[in-house]
Amino acid sequence: MRNSMTRNRWKKTSSLGGVPILVVLLAFLTGEARIAPRGAAQSNDPQAPPDRHDAWRFVPQEVPPEPTDPHEKDIFEARSRDSDKTNLYGGPLDQPQPDGIGHGEGFGNEARSEIPITLGEPIVIARFDSFVTYLTPSHRSIFTVVKLGIEQVLEPGKQGLSTGQQIDVVLSGGTIRLADGRVIAYRIDYDDAPYSLQPDHRYLFLLRGYDSDSNTCDYEKTWDLTTGVAVPNSLDDTIRVQQGTSTTTGLTEGRLINAVRDAITEREQRVSQPAPISGHIRGTVTDENGRPIPHMIVAWRPCVENHATECGAPRFGETTTDGHFDFVPLPPGDYVVSVNPFGPSPDRPYPRVYFPNAASDADAGIVHLTPFGNVDNIDVTLPNAWKPVVVHARVLLPDGSPAVSARIEAHDADYLSSGEPAAAYAGADGHADLTAYEGQIYYLTADTADGTGQICAGPLKFIAQDGLMLASITTEHKWGNCLAQLDPNFRPPD
Repeated sequence: MRNSMTRNRWKKTSSLGGVPILVVLLAFLTGEARIAPRGAAQSNDPQAPPDRHDAWRFVPQEVPPEPTDPHEKDIFEARSRDSDKTNLYGGPLDQPQPDGIGHGEGFGNEARSEIPITLGEPIVIARFDSFVTYLTPSHRSIFTVVKLGIEQVLEPGKQGLSTGQQIDVVLSGGTIRLADGRVIAYRIDYDDAPYSLQPDHRYLFLLRGYDSDSNTCDYEKTWDLTTGVAVPNSLDDTIRVQQGTSTTTGLTEGRLINAVRDAITEREQRVSQPAPISGHIRGTVTDENGRPIPHMIVAWRPCVENHATECGAPRFGETTTDGHFDFVPLPPGDYVVSVNPFGPSPDRPYPRVYFPNAASDADAGIVHLTPFGNVDNIDVTLPNAWKPVVVHARVLLPDGSPAVSARIEAHDADYLSSGEPAAAYAGADGHADLTAYEGQIYYLTADTADGTGQICAGPLKFIAQDGLMLASITTEHKWGNCLAQLDPNFRPPD
């Protein structure tokens, strides 16, 4: 799904033996993401300004029935699961949501070639034929399936796309009308609206990651060919137009096709030549006593020269049983290396640390890799494993009775959006025991449901100590995310 990636995707794509390929446009790394807080759920019909390029996304669509065909149902459920991952912290969209919590888009603008060719991926000219907008079964997100009719194939890709075929592109967000008349808009007000796809327009697509089972593609970028003249339809190309460096804007359709074919030939020639990508970044992760830490997650990110805070998408690996890691092959450039990038969790009781033992990327060291070079001794020392302690919590309903089966969570104050929180379910008396780390500051929250939606309790701030009995918290807030109250700009919904 375009512009969506979960924190767990690294498990499927990381590789210590080679640079992993991620078929996404935006990488989300918890704690380091760039997310614009826009597109929260609406209670009234959203109104797009008359000059909005993407006004069609504001038009309420009736919720279609879920597919009954087993294959189509599997595809729908898989798309729904991916879409739900874009709602990071909020509850169901048909319940009141705090503005700007977990429903925004984030967009990168990494420098790349004007016609970025990936061999084996399809390149087609296609028309935006139709679209259907879906509410996921959990009601936590909305996605829109755009059907593209292929008119011409410039590169069939390894999957063999053909003229006349119709394929799907899944966009995050959309606007739907519920059976009771309420309208919900999700992730439709975002920064790259001028570059979104438009019904009945024709585009040249650089497609990515076509899956024949679901007949679904992502795309790298597009050019609008509706008028017969190429109009760049991506942010980086628009910047090129403004700077007077674009070579594709204003080309006729035929000339753009020739430029794409030339780019394919050039890419094939580069691949046929030995690539200067063979560098190693190697090191070891240990604790304060010098003991190696096995199976620890390590991330590396390519950065703008000498700028640790201006970095590209991360890649991930794990240390070996002796705590060693070796990132290879890597192209020359500047890198930032971090250990335990997602923060503390029940399986990894350590903070996130940047080489050479810094707490934030602002203080991280730059690892400079020369062509065909190696960098050794990128060693990071983590503190000794934090001490687990048990704290006692209790959740009550507004009438003072126990909130049986409420999910209780303790969120590390330094990693509110990063680590896996300590969690447990309340028993018959509303009590639960949580395992936290001694001396760490936490926020206690809980949530339950009353049949109409999610209700939460907290947050309650505390310092973890063994045997600590926390004050009771009450489920009284009718929105999905109690941590939203920590935002100084938070305003409770009406």
